[in-house]
Amino acid sequence: MLMIVSKKLISYDYSSVQFDLPKTLADKVLSWGKKRIHVTDLYAEEDKYGRENEIHVTVKYGLHTNDMRKVKKIVNGFGSFAISLGSISRFVPTDKDYDVVKVEVDSDELSKLHLLLGNLTNSDEHSVYRAHCTVAYVKRGCCTNLSGNTDLKGETARVSKLTFSPHTGTKCEIKL
Repeated sequence: MLMIVSKKLISYDYSSVQFDLPKTLADKVLSWGKKRIHVTDLYAEEDKYGRENEIHVTVKYGLHTNDMRKVKKIVNGFGSFAISLGSISRFVPTDKDYDVVKVEVDSDELSKLHLLLGNLTNSDEHSVYRAHCTVAYVKRGCCTNLSGNTDLKGETARVSKLTFSPHTGTKCEIKL
């Protein structure tokens, strides 16, 4: 089954595959971020960054294909799987002026799916896959006290569809 997610044409460097957290769980993550991350700690540049509004988990970034059929062929028959939220952690990009506050995501099946999608030509620059959902981009050095927070740990969800986001073109859903 294929469903169009967005007709807005946005250009990225590469294509990606991700999934959105279910609304109730995404709302918990958003609410947690609003309670714990003060607006003055947010990093904002040209109306970008700040709080993440669409809580999602990237399965594979850096894909060179815009052909959804290639992704669908790889994930065909994979089936739905469970994920579990972990602790809060931070990522400090060396080439950026911000830190990323994120929720770790645990799932053996998600790691397997990431590896399968790696069979497509890609420019994934991360040697180790660390599944997560971004909560916010914060000013460098802010919110260090949030690392290790377990308020969301153990929250679970079932993933039954992915979103293929071509680097140019229309996003579409792929049922697992």
